[in-house]
Amino acid sequence: MIPLWQQRKVLCSFCRSTHVSSRCIQFTRISSYRRREIARKLKLCLNCLEHKEDKECESKKMCGICGKTHHTLLHPYKNTAEFKGNAEEKEEPHLKSKAEIDRELLKFWEVEGAQRKTTIQDHACEEHFTQSHARSKDGKYIVHLPFKDDPEKLGDSKEQALVKLERLEKEFAVNDQLYYDYKDFMDESIAAGHISLTEDTDGAKYYLPHHAVTNSSTKKREIVFEASSKTTTGLSLNSILNKGLKIHEDLRSILTRWRKHHYVFTARVEEIVKQILIEPAERDFLRLLWREDPREPIKEYTLNTVTKGLTPATYLSFRMLMQLALDDREYCPRAAAAMNDFHVDQLISGGASKDRTMELQVQFYELISRADMV
Repeated sequence: MIPLWQQRKVLCSFCRSTHVSSRCIQFTRISSYRRREIARKLKLCLNCLEHKEDKECESKKMCGICGKTHHTLLHPYKNTAEFKGNAEEKEEPHLKSKAEIDRELLKFWEVEGAQRKTTIQDHACEEHFTQSHARSKDGKYIVHLPFKDDPEKLGDSKEQALVKLERLEKEFAVNDQLYYDYKDFMDESIAAGHISLTEDTDGAKYYLPHHAVTNSSTKKREIVFEASSKTTTGLSLNSILNKGLKIHEDLRSILTRWRKHHYVFTARVEEIVKQILIEPAERDFLRLLWREDPREPIKEYTLNTVTKGLTPATYLSFRMLMQLALDDREYCPRAAAAMNDFHVDQLISGGASKDRTMELQVQFYELISRADMV
């Protein structure tokens, strides 16, 4: 992956903008049948959508839906023939026209803060996400950290993380409940795959100090990772990360829409930031120190997912939801169009009738299931 601060311009084969062809929003807005027609007309490889078809494809990726050797964007949807070479297929009828769905999806960009001036870094962050995000076999989104400066400029952070861990262990000695809460959090996070044991390696790293806070609403203890903790060069991880555009709507706008529905519902995605995986090569910038017993050697771990303490966490959460709506809207068109009703980790939406509202609920569950968020 080319760092954000060193990116070369990659021209899309479809719209000639500076992003890879498989991340072209204009291309994703048309049907899979039309996408295949265009790819064949341009004589692109149907597996990677990048080089010409006469060149051997080096990509090991396969369709994320059926596992065959064509790009996921070219997979035929429900009620279509199986993908076989040049076989002709009919498009599936939808509950709404594509133009109508696309207009609603674009509301992601039409937020209340849209009038504020966007910076070059804002656009670079968006371009970086468009070019670099991927999906796992389970459908989860994998993102790269949006660096705005070279991470090699980060100094040493391990010593400070070690001092804070030792200070935390002193608190454990006089507060048993704090220790058990912390241990439970670490055990659950490791079991869920959010945190993994790692080894010391060469190259740039960043160690996250951590401490406990009490959630004012749930009264439960939560662990906070300090990505703004400065290294020996005076830089922190957050100081070299792009914050990203504000692409979510404010709660007031969402509730105003919500009150106009005849039938309403809410649905929550558990800890949405932890549903987004960090590119494995960049997890060295999300290291932490931990041990269950002060008499044991200190172990090193990495966070495998986005965490609330990161500057771009909010942007990555909502950008992932937007991408999910764009990627899978042909399966769940009504749910995709309603994703601008998201606030933090909750969908606040509804419909004109009981049946349509229940249908929206079902589609929403199916949509988030496709990203393995259930």
